[in-house]
Amino acid sequence: MEERSAPETTNDTPEKPPAEKSTQPQEQEIDSKLKEIARKKAQLRTEGEKLIADKKKLEEDIKKKGRVLAIREKRELEKKAAEIEEKINKVNEEIKSADGEEELLLKEAGGR
Repeated sequence: MEERSAPETTNDTPEKPPAEKSTQPQEQEIDSKLKEIARKKAQLRTEGEKLIADKKKLEEDIKKKGRVLAIREKRELEKKAAEIEEKINKVNEEIKSADGEEELLLKEAGGR
């Protein structure tokens, strides 16, 4: 009896991957992007919480010192509070952007 083996694959004969394998890298890419977005959002939330705490502390310092605080010093603290507020807004915008990107990726992944 003669044994038959599968024909050798050469460079001339391209392998045709099953349909599943062609979508697998895309799914992995989407998963990795989603994980990256989740990490970024967690970092942004942590940064936002820290900024909010810093702003609250500044506002408490302003209240505690009250009239004793020199006008110039009070303005400096208020300016710092405003800068922190800007940073908080930027962090919130980045989180919102990441949420939108995450939503698009989830829709793309769900459509397959």
